[in-house]
Amino acid sequence: MNIRLWLRCRMALVTSLTAQIHGICDMKENDMTDSSSLINEVIIEAEAFSDIETQAEVMVQAVILGLQERRPVTGIKLLLQDIINLLQEKPFISPMASLTLVKSMLLLADILTTQTDEDTEHHSSAIERLNLLILAHKFTIKQIFTFGEPIEQCIEDPALTSPVAPLKNNYLPAINLLAKVKMRIAHALAQEVACTSKRENPLQWLPALSHLETALDLCRTSARRELDLEAEILFQKGKVERQIIETGNNKSPRAAETLLDAIKVSQRNDQNFGLIRKSYLEIALLYFHLATYKEEVSKTVKIEASKTKTTPKEHLSSAERIPHVTEVYRAQAWIAIRAATQVSEAMLASQLLIGKKSVKGHQVKAITQQNIPEFASMDLLASYKDFLSDGYEARYKNLMACSIKNEEIIQSEKDQIESEGTACNISKDSQRKQTITWVHLIRYHNYLRRYNMSPLFAVSKSTPGPFSMEDA
Repeated sequence: MNIRLWLRCRMALVTSLTAQIHGICDMKENDMTDSSSLINEVIIEAEAFSDIETQAEVMVQAVILGLQERRPVTGIKLLLQDIINLLQEKPFISPMASLTLVKSMLLLADILTTQTDEDTEHHSSAIERLNLLILAHKFTIKQIFTFGEPIEQCIEDPALTSPVAPLKNNYLPAINLLAKVKMRIAHALAQEVACTSKRENPLQWLPALSHLETALDLCRTSARRELDLEAEILFQKGKVERQIIETGNNKSPRAAETLLDAIKVSQRNDQNFGLIRKSYLEIALLYFHLATYKEEVSKTVKIEASKTKTTPKEHLSSAERIPHVTEVYRAQAWIAIRAATQVSEAMLASQLLIGKKSVKGHQVKAITQQNIPEFASMDLLASYKDFLSDGYEARYKNLMACSIKNEEIIQSEKDQIESEGTACNISKDSQRKQTITWVHLIRYHNYLRRYNMSPLFAVSKSTPGPFSMEDA
C-alpha cells in the first residue's frame, strides 16, 4: 500500500474517533486511551515520512480530543503553537493545510481569551490575540484570492480587506472561516473600546460594526450556511449597535431588530438558550436606555416651555406624546425581561429533567428507537471496535436493530417469569447488551448543544466588560 494512502486511511480513523461523542453511556476501560495512543502513532508515522500537512492535521485532532477530555489548557496551547510553527515553516502548503493553519490560529486565539482573566499582563495578551487574528485574516484572504475571487484592498486597515461581492464561487470553505475570523476581530476591537474611555465616542465602535456587517454578509452568501454562526454574528452586531445608540444621537431601536433576528435564527437552528436569553437582556437594556432618554427629553421640553413666552398649546402635543412613548419602551423592556426569565426557566427545567426518577429508568420504546438517527445510535451504543471482526476486517452492524431485538428478548423473558411465577434469571447475554433510556437521550442532547455552541471546540470563559466571549 502507498504510504500516502495509508496515512489518509489512518487520518480518517482518527477523525471518526474524535468525532464520536464519548461519555453518554457506559464507557469501556480503554476507550479514551486507545484514541490518544492511536493519534500519537499517526503523528509519529507522518513525521517519519515527512508528511507535515498530515502531521499538523492529526495534531489538530489531538487538540480537539484534549478539549473534549478537559485536559490542561497549557499543553493544548503549546500543541497549537507547534502546529502553527510547523505549517508556517513550509514555503508552500496546500489549500487544506492553509485551512488547518487558520483553524489552529482561531483555536489559539480562543484559548488566549480564556487566559486573559488570569494574566497579569492583560493588555499584552489582548494585543497578542488581535495580532494572531489579523494574521489568520491575512492567510484566509490569500487563499480566497488564490481561488480566483477579486479582493477589495483597504490600505488604512488591512483587517478590513474583503472579497468583492457578489462572490464567483460561494462554495469555498474559506468563506465561513473568514466570517469567523472577522467576528473574532470585531469582538476583540469592541472589547478594547469597552474597557477604555473611548466607549463614550460612537465613532470608536464603527470598525467593529464594519467587521460584523462583512462577516454577516459572508455567512449569508456562503452555500453552506452555518445558522449558529449567523446567530452569533447577529448577537454581537446587536450589542455593538446598542452601544452606538447609547453613546450617539440616533436614538432608534435598530439594535432590537438585529437581536430579534439573532433569536429567530437560533430558534430555527440549535435553540441556543444562552444566546437567546442574553439577546432578550440586551433588548431590555436598550429599551430602558430609550425610556430614560425620553424622560430627560420630556423634562427639557417642559423647562424650555416655562422659560419661553409661547402658549402651552404649541408644546402640548410633544409633552403628551413623550410620556406615552416612554411607557411603551418600559413595557417592551419588561416583556424582554419576562422572555429572558422564561428562557432561564426552560434551561433549568431541561437540566432537572435528568434527575427525575420517572425519566431516569424509563427505557425508550422500540417504535421510538427506530426514529433515532444512525449517527446517534453509534454514539450511544458503539465504538469502532464493534465493527471489526477477529481478522480486523470491517463489517457493517445495525446497532439499533440489535438494541431493539435485545429489548424484545428481555421483555419476553420478563413476561415468561411473570407467567411461570419462577425466579429464573434473565440471561447474561441480554444483560450485557446495552439499551437506550430517556436519560441517555437527554444527556446526549445536552452534550450536542454544548459541543455545538463551543466556538471551534475551544472552551471559552467570560472576560470583564460587556463584550466577553460566550460561555461554552
